[in-house]
Amino acid sequence: MEFKYKKTLLSLAIIGSLGLTGCSSSSSSSDDPADDPAVPQATTTSGAAAKGILNKGAVSAVELSDLAENVGELGTATTIEDGSYSLDLADTYAGGPIQLTITATADTEMKCDVPVGCGTRADDIVDTDTNVDFGEWYKPGENSIHMQALVPSATDGASVDVSISHLLQT
Repeated sequence: MEFKYKKTLLSLAIIGSLGLTGCSSSSSSSDDPADDPAVPQATTTSGAAAKGILNKGAVSAVELSDLAENVGELGTATTIEDGSYSLDLADTYAGGPIQLTITATADTEMKCDVPVGCGTRADDIVDTDTNVDFGEWYKPGENSIHMQALVPSATDGASVDVSISHLLQT
């Protein structure tokens, strides 16, 4: 009986040592941090703001809990003349839902997308008349526009394309 017990212990020791050889550290031929799964990779969101194109719109990203509560700020960006933006999420991002919001600032410009025009000009943009015609830039006013989009989650190193076009009524 004692011999069988020692044989079992020896077998377990051999199997255990073989398993540990798979866990030993190894060096990679690549020095690229992107190849190391232990190094967190930047997660980026990008897209466009479209309710008429928004230039100089303030983009913000927050992480939400499963109960839609704000867990933390993830970053900010500004849209450019074609309405696009790019935002690298903060290293604190833990993989939850992301809420992206675009808000008009005092400097935000919007391209009129209504065929009959967007009303009478009330901004400092130089024009030949006081009407904001289809295709013309105008300033809608600070906090006059709020658009949001939700992303269920993103993974480390992902590049997530999110266009934000849902206009919230305030």
